[in-house]
Amino acid sequence: MRKLEAGCIRPRAGNLRCRVLTQRELYRGPSMTAQIAQILPFTPPLVEPGKRTVQQLVEHWAVVDAANYCPRALAERSRQLKQLCLMFGSRSAEELPSGEVIVWIKGHRSWQAPATKKGVANIVAHVFRLCTRHMLIGRNPMAELARDFDEGEPRRPVTPAEFQALLRHCADAIFRQVLLFLWLTGCRTQDMCTVRWADVDWPACIIRLEKHKTRKKTRRAKIIRLCPRTIALLRYLQRQSGGRPDDLIFVHSRGRAWNSQSLAMRMAPLRRRAGVPSEAKLHGMRHARGTMWFESGMDPKMVSLFLGHASVRTTEKYYLHTTADSDAARKAMDDYERRRRQP
Repeated sequence: MRKLEAGCIRPRAGNLRCRVLTQRELYRGPSMTAQIAQILPFTPPLVEPGKRTVQQLVEHWAVVDAANYCPRALAERSRQLKQLCLMFGSRSAEELPSGEVIVWIKGHRSWQAPATKKGVANIVAHVFRLCTRHMLIGRNPMAELARDFDEGEPRRPVTPAEFQALLRHCADAIFRQVLLFLWLTGCRTQDMCTVRWADVDWPACIIRLEKHKTRKKTRRAKIIRLCPRTIALLRYLQRQSGGRPDDLIFVHSRGRAWNSQSLAMRMAPLRRRAGVPSEAKLHGMRHARGTMWFESGMDPKMVSLFLGHASVRTTEKYYLHTTADSDAARKAMDDYERRRRQP
């Protein structure tokens, strides 16, 4: 590939338009520039001269703010903003009614869960808020967009009986290991997909992840607690794979990293074979583990740390209601609140 220079032309998706690379994009390197260039196809402006279109706002976000995200988060936002521009890209940003965007998000076939819809609304609102702060538009019509969405009810925990049924009917040994790890640790599936052998601290019996979902808020590494059964599982996998530091711990049969699609493709038929309801999701194992820790009387601060939440309030929001009848859970939260109020 020939060396890129400032001011050179890069074709946009579909070869419909070319644009000039800025010094900022050049500094990020060809890989980041290629990601930004693929965010949206070009849509011809249909607004009055001097007014910004929705696509121009997204392009500004791609140049100014995209470097602040990890590749996974950037890819997710790029997919959602591409859908936004395919629908509203040629519309005037200031004159776009928020009601149309709300109807579009709620009716989009790819976004079913309430939390997903609220996440899309937050991303759209962030782009408009950023461009308002940078004075690209004078009025932000999406200022109250996210308030029209709620996250819905938390996904219910997977019961021990359902987990045992899943294990009995799982013929894939590799996926059984994934199920067992998620059940024992309560970690997020995306953390399981990215953990490497170098992240394992054997003497401390923990996994320390520097890159995770709440890193920007917590400003600390994610700690995954390892019980004796989890350590035994990891030692077995280390012997089987060789355990090179840069290798992923969990890979599927083709030797590649798991992702949400490949996990869902294994989980859906397994639920049918095991006779488990469709509400039993992989993320429900995380809720189950958090509920067990609460009911055992573990300190809420430690539960929050092991689950990787940004604050104890998040832990209380998602898990205390599931253990409302548990005296141990109530006592643990009351003790924590009492210690927090002490000077």
